[in-house]
This record gives sequence, C-alpha cells and structure tokens, in this order.
Amino acid sequence: MFQPEAAFPSLTSGRLFALLKRLINLYSPSAQWEEMRVNVTVITFNRLALTRLCLESLLKTTKPSCRVTVVDNASTDGTGEYLDGLVARSDRVAVYKLARNMGVSVAINLGMAEADADFFVRMDNDIELRKPGWLEEMIAIAGNNAEVGLVGYQFCSWHTMERIILGSGHAFRKAGACGGGCMLVPRKTFEAYGFMNEDYGKYGFEDLDYSNRVIMGGQIVGYVDDDISLKHLGYERDVDPRHEEIKRVTRTSDLAGEKLYLLNKLLFEEGIRNCYVPRKYLPGSTGPDGIRFQLNEAYKTIMKMNQTVLHNFTYTTDGEQVKLDLSLFRNAAKDPG
Repeated sequence: MFQPEAAFPSLTSGRLFALLKRLINLYSPSAQWEEMRVNVTVITFNRLALTRLCLESLLKTTKPSCRVTVVDNASTDGTGEYLDGLVARSDRVAVYKLARNMGVSVAINLGMAEADADFFVRMDNDIELRKPGWLEEMIAIAGNNAEVGLVGYQFCSWHTMERIILGSGHAFRKAGACGGGCMLVPRKTFEAYGFMNEDYGKYGFEDLDYSNRVIMGGQIVGYVDDDISLKHLGYERDVDPRHEEIKRVTRTSDLAGEKLYLLNKLLFEEGIRNCYVPRKYLPGSTGPDGIRFQLNEAYKTIMKMNQTVLHNFTYTTDGEQVKLDLSLFRNAAKDPG
C-alpha cells in the first residue's frame, strides 16, 4: 500500500494532501469559473500613458468573458479620446465619463452598481498586468474559501502579513487590510457590506474602511502570494508626484482624512453605523461633459452625525494605538444649546 509519509519523509499526510489540492487547483481546467461573471473596473484620471499600458495589458491577460468597465474622472490629457477608440475596437469594454473628478470611491461605486458580476475587481489605472492567470488565481482563492472576504495583490510593503495555507491549498498573505490598487470583491461580500465609503474625498481611506468592515464581519482579507504577475507603476513617486500630493492633502483633512477614518472605524465597531454602507452620491443628469451626481438624500443622516462628532472630539496616536476622546461630544449632546 502506498504510504505518502514513506515516499515523502518531509511531508505529513496533511501537508501532502494540501499540496495535491493546490496542484489540482492550479493546473486543472478552469471550467468551474467559465460561467462566472467577472467585471474589472478601472478608474482613470489623466496619466494617459499609464492608462493605456494598464488597459492593454488587462485585455491581453484576461479571457474574453471578463468584462472591463472604465470610469473616467474628467481627464483632460486625451484619455477620453483614447477610451473612445478602445470601445470602438473592443466589445468587452464599457466606458462611463464623469463631468468632474468625483474621486476614487464614487467612480468605483458606479462601476460596482453597473456591473452584473459574481466577482468584481477594482483596479487603479497605474497597474501593469504582466502574466496571464492573475485573475483566475484571485477567483480561485475567493471562490474556494468562504472565510476570504477580500483578496488583492500586495503593493504596500509596510502591511503586516501572515502567510497561511487555506483549505483549498492556496498560499495566502493574511493581512490587516487589503489595498485597493487591485482588489477582488466577491458578490457575497458586496451584498453584506455594500459600497466603498465615499466619505473620504478624492483619494482616501476607502480600502482600509472596507477591509475593516469585512474583518468585523468575521472574514479575513489579504493577498495572493505572488509578487511577479502585477506591477504598480504609479507607486514610483517620480512618475506623477501630483497624485501623491492630492492624496496627502486629502488624507490630512479633518473632514475627509485620518480623523474621519478613525471616527468611522469606531462607529462601525460600536454598532452605531451599519457595516453595510450605501452610496453617498447617485448619478443624476448626463450631459455632453459626462455624468453628474447628486447627494443621496438617505445619506444626510449619516453626514449630520459625522459632522457633529467630528467637531466635538479629539484623538491622539501613540504608535499604533489610537485613543478617541468623546467627552466633548457627550457634553455637546447633553447641552445642544
């Protein structure tokens, strides 16, 4: 009788079984995913050269069944004309042009709302896809492991991670957050936690916010164990320092930055805010310059609560420890006059 421990002394039967499952997942036909609806939404704002490289490599490394949505945040550098040409030559691509730059979250949420997909991928326009199979790997991890709520590719070296082997046999970098450069959201996750939080301005903490909500729901988030298939070109700061400056300004603003992020995290943890987040802005009229948005009336209650608390609490940071002082808010609530 075949004894796996005897044939492979360094492998226990459990580890060998996990390895065999991994090989089956990697090399067997991907028929189980052929009927899955997959959408990749790319957000663009200028940086035409990077946008072209991203979209051309995306179309080259994914199957024809993968639908691609591009939401353009009112680019002014010829990106719109390039996207018109791309739509004309590829029936896989749909383009939505916005009348003004509404930021990452609003654009991503438009793509999520319009996509009829089992798996939704949000992607920045400065990602180069270098090897086929990158998308199938994300789908296999999320589809075969119910505990995985978000899966991406790692571009931030400072994220703390733990390399684990999932039940499917896939290696997975479990992390405290899943960065938004390339993030896969299964439909089950979307139905449970809703949209990206639009509280954070043009470039903010929406990926950390979404990760927090998923983790609070009892799932894990993290990355494919692969540093080769994708490259984050825009992470090289000399490519476009203006984008880094926009991010810096947004993230240091009280009304859209770290202070609001920490407040929202507290409100979600305490159950004061529902972890299912609706859209703050909804599409309104569409004109020659693109889609215009209007405030979601149902979101006004959340805005009022956040604004009240933001102006009446302070916070301090001590390393990674965050302490929120809500005493001023409590006093204001007792004496609203």
